[in-house]
Amino acid sequence: MDGIGIAGSGRIARSFAARLVEAGLKVGTFGVSMPDVAADRSARAAQRFVSGLRTLILVPADIAETEALLFEEQGFARNPKSLTTIVIVATLSPRYVRALRGRIGGQITLIDAPAIGTGRVADEGRLTLFLGGPLDRIAAIKPLFDII
Repeated sequence: MDGIGIAGSGRIARSFAARLVEAGLKVGTFGVSMPDVAADRSARAAQRFVSGLRTLILVPADIAETEALLFEEQGFARNPKSLTTIVIVATLSPRYVRALRGRIGGQITLIDAPAIGTGRVADEGRLTLFLGGPLDRIAAIKPLFDII
């Protein structure tokens, strides 16, 4: 799988990135603080991040961070170029997530994936994800879900 990126803050985003890299996948990150390295949220970092991005795994802390990443400061959903899939791993209002479908271009599949588990559980690859979206797209990226 090519063009995988993880954006968001917090330990779970870090865990996802580490697990995918450990599995041999090339993964870009945006806004993901690593131990001893502060997250770079500059416009230049955002441009580098979206270059060739096909699957965006968004791990926001809340709706405000989701808005910033998708539509405001970084605007990843506004200028999608090669983006085909956005997976939102967060417990956000179902009404808000449904409304996102109308705000994201039709060429992009939106997968809602609220998770149950702690950072430690994510580190161990044992998070429970509740997946919502087109079954064919969920099946296509199932290898990612199996890793994380």
